[in-house]
Amino acid sequence: MRLEDLPPFLRVPEVQEVTQLSRSQVYAQCRLWHSSGGKAGIPNVPFGHCLRIPAVALVRMALARPDSFRSDGAGG
Repeated sequence: MRLEDLPPFLRVPEVQEVTQLSRSQVYAQCRLWHSSGGKAGIPNVPFGHCLRIPAVALVRMALARPDSFRSDGAGG
């Protein structure tokens, strides 16, 4: 999947493909984002019972320093 091909909001299976994380890991990172107040995890937007991940958020994460998105929220 190329960056140009990404829709504005990604479904969990699309995030799996881009990040090479499992389904449960993606959901865990989405929950972490909410519980940490956005300091860790994968940014996401709930639409009813569905989660959508903004493509721009994944691109920003990919371009950021690797230690700035630690899974424990301690990055900086």
